[in-house]
This record gives sequence, structure tokens and C-alpha cells, in this order.
Amino acid sequence: TVSVQKPILRRMPYFQAQLDGPWSDADTPKVSLPCSAEEFGLLVRRFYTGEPLRSPTDHALSCAAALRLAAAADMLMVVGELPELPVLLRNSILTPEDAELA
Repeated sequence: TVSVQKPILRRMPYFQAQLDGPWSDADTPKVSLPCSAEEFGLLVRRFYTGEPLRSPTDHALSCAAALRLAAAADMLMVVGELPELPVLLRNSILTPEDAELA
């Protein structure tokens, strides 16, 4: 579970529609994302701070994690807010197996 303030959620079109639309769970939005809570936390941090997406360590995200993060960004309709996403994805491809995933 990740708790995020509503003003931050409203910056993401998916959640804005959920919070401001006629959804029955608008008071407590819950959604299943194609990424882990930690990976979603990277997106949330991006919207809180405005700093580019990056791994919490100095190491590149795994290719699988970067792909899940990109899938979540697409689902939340925020890819256009993340100009750094293509570089993050490219930098996550470290092995031939990663290239097959991508």
C-alpha cells in the first residue's frame, strides 16, 4: 500500500478521473498497477519533487523493473510527463536477455 496526497494524485490523469469522476471508490482510490509498490514510489517521488526518475541507488534499474515502471506510467497516462523514461529504459538493458525483454 502506498499513501499519496490527493493533490499529487490529481496530477496523474488516471487518478484525477478516479477522484473527480463518478467512481464509487473516489474517496479511497485503490488500483492494481503493473509495478511494485517500490517502483510506484519512484513515480510518486517524481511527482512530489520534480526530479527525474532514477533508481533509489546509483545502479540502473533492472530491465524488468524499468519495463514495469513504463507500463505503470502508461496506465496512469503520465508518459508525456516523463521525458527521462526512454533513457531510463535504454540504460536498463544490460544483457542479451534484457534486450529480449525490451
